[in-house]
Amino acid sequence: MTVVFESTDLEAIEAYLGHAYARMKLSTAAGHPRARIEHYGSASLSADRLAFGFAMDFAVAPLDTIALATIDSGTIPGYHTEHLTGSFGPGDTFVLTQPGRPVTGRLDQLIYGITTIDPRVLSQVASPEPHAKPQPIRLLGYRPISAVAAAQLRTVICYIRDDILANPAASTQPLVTGSAARLLAATVLDVFPSTASGDPGRQDRHDANPVTVRRAVAFIEENAHRDISPADIAAAAGVTIRAVQFGFRHHLGTTPRAYLRQRRLDRARQDLLDADPGHGDTVTAIAARWGFLQPGRFAVEYRKTYGQPPSHALRG
Repeated sequence: MTVVFESTDLEAIEAYLGHAYARMKLSTAAGHPRARIEHYGSASLSADRLAFGFAMDFAVAPLDTIALATIDSGTIPGYHTEHLTGSFGPGDTFVLTQPGRPVTGRLDQLIYGITTIDPRVLSQVASPEPHAKPQPIRLLGYRPISAVAAAQLRTVICYIRDDILANPAASTQPLVTGSAARLLAATVLDVFPSTASGDPGRQDRHDANPVTVRRAVAFIEENAHRDISPADIAAAAGVTIRAVQFGFRHHLGTTPRAYLRQRRLDRARQDLLDADPGHGDTVTAIAARWGFLQPGRFAVEYRKTYGQPPSHALRG
């Protein structure tokens, strides 16, 4: 869904931002505040483009989401939150807010993007440190670990915003938006230091046995039509995410994600064979139903697997 908000009234801008994000207070010495906000969102994540044609001070109450900022132009000359005081400018990509932490600062003629994600999605793609008390995964830094990592995150954010959330056909498909949220979560964990651990420990290696893999495979086969996460697969197998990932690599030579994608490709093929073009069934719609957003990439993957284009199956 796309929502566009425009205003030159500071109170209206403050009210809209308070409703969209969290309670906040804005103040400015500028006589003519101007704001434009484009909102694209789904149940698990959102991506907005914001333009403020004036300078203002802000104080934001704690959010319950992780908010990532990508600056196109303008500056944030003053930014203050727990453990961080700094400034940001054009080209910067960083964590704007973390759950439970208020933010204050100043922005000047800023055009930027804000992408929010439910922090619980982080736990769907990674596990906390071994032997740690169960708790939500936390980010331990606000800036990416490198310029290359920052560019990687910006690319993923743009893809999710422009190709998925701003695309009505894609943004209504649960398998697509769920996968997008987990793609962003995995990228965030790659780009920022966190309390998550990606390496299997001794217990994980012990648990990565054929029985575990069979349980995980059975769960995937029965639930490929649902928006399932690595955490769901691991819970069904009764082990950690790391154990499932290690088990699939060791016993099947693949990953849980790749195995799930192949099962969905099989289901898409069956739907194509059962479809009736005369009733409006299309390759694009069936592909999107099974989480394949880009028709061109779907066609390439389909031909590589089955030796023919998906249109042949649709025509029977």
